[in-house]
Amino acid sequence: MRRTMIAAAMAAMFGSPMVAGAQGVAAAAAEVVEADVTVEDWTRAAGPVGTVFDGLFGIDQRPRFREYAVRRHHPSYTFDREMVIGAVLPARGVTYHDVPPEFGVRAFRYAIVNERPVLVDPTTRRIVDILE
Repeated sequence: MRRTMIAAAMAAMFGSPMVAGAQGVAAAAAEVVEADVTVEDWTRAAGPVGTVFDGLFGIDQRPRFREYAVRRHHPSYTFDREMVIGAVLPARGVTYHDVPPEFGVRAFRYAIVNERPVLVDPTTRRIVDILE
């Protein structure tokens, strides 16, 4: 009887935080899907190590937005460094464009860099997504 109570207490003590943590990740991901995405939402929804989200756009929106950006035929900025998420674009020379509201990423702008559309945080000029 005593072993059963100790085992139940340990399960409650160690199991509850894992369940609560999983619910927090799911809740954050649901917020991103249901609302316009901000930098804070995107960062919070990243989840634990090993969790993969499809960037800032929903799976069906990525190809739609890429096509939208490419069809605008904006001039491309030539970036002479490795273009990776987190790279900071220069203060001059890059032209930033508003993302239409239907894509739900109002906190960001997009630019064409090395012939590819990228999402950029306009306050830091950091690339937050590269649309291949």
